[in-house]
Amino acid sequence: MKYYVFKNNYEYYALIAVSDSEEYPMDVAIKKYAEEIEGGMEEYNESYEFDSPTEITEEEAVEEYKKANFEGFIEIKTDEEKIKEFYKDINEQKNDKCKLLLIDGSLL
Repeated sequence: MKYYVFKNNYEYYALIAVSDSEEYPMDVAIKKYAEEIEGGMEEYNESYEFDSPTEITEEEAVEEYKKANFEGFIEIKTDEEKIKEFYKDINEQKNDKCKLLLIDGSLL
């Protein structure tokens, strides 16, 4: 898996996992972000033409997941529970080319 975090210059935070089998994984992550958050590629390109998400390691992705506040959405309290949920989400993604793992809470 490849992991991409959208933050810093991005209005809304997101963590997206993309299958290693994808030839252009960053493009897949950007398309997912554009569709799920921006309303499409045209809107994404207008806002972030010269920006790119940051590729991070699996360990960094786990740390991002552990920092997330799931309060009110799912009953996860401990880091161990969050790690377990992270890998559960990844395993559920096997048939898809990418998975939106975390999203800015203001969008929910």
